[in-house]
Amino acid sequence: MYLLGVIPARGGSVRLPRKNLRRIGPWTLTEWAIAYARRATRLDRYVVCSEDPEIRAHAQAAGAEVWVEPMALAQKPIAAVVGWALAKADQSGAPPDAVIVLQPTTPFRSLQYVELCVSWFKSSEMDSLVTTKHDHPTGEVYASRRATILSGRLLGPQCGELPGGDPLINIDTEWDLVLAERYYLNTRGRWWCDTDT
Repeated sequence: MYLLGVIPARGGSVRLPRKNLRRIGPWTLTEWAIAYARRATRLDRYVVCSEDPEIRAHAQAAGAEVWVEPMALAQKPIAAVVGWALAKADQSGAPPDAVIVLQPTTPFRSLQYVELCVSWFKSSEMDSLVTTKHDHPTGEVYASRRATILSGRLLGPQCGELPGGDPLINIDTEWDLVLAERYYLNTRGRWWCDTDT
């Protein structure tokens, strides 16, 4: 199964402006997502999709492959961005069998957790997979097979769930950012990013 990793890093955010360029510890949220994607051995390719020139330049400097997301998709659901990325991947290399989405707003997913989610998805009959807490997506990992994406959906009717990792910090507001900064400072030295930048 050929897997494409997609990091959707939009520039616009009302509640936390320039969210994907905010920094936690040594990295911005976008760099955290890139670090996981780069080290996820089960991904065959990963890309950062953004309509924002500053975020694209930032992601390129971090070593990521970057695609210019059309402005028309900037306010669309993630499913629309994933569908666009799948079509673009079809034109630029091996057509992906599935897409793994890693959102920048959940910086503390562990690499082992990402690998577990992808491994479980690949070995299953599921059309999609989502990490959840209290029946709500956590944003850590989304996985969708090609047919599901082509139907215009990110999650299909045969969607599997995995409980979210620990801690579950999804950064959407200034307070979420404060909690993430506190967590990072309290656990500093236990994150591989501290010694592997």
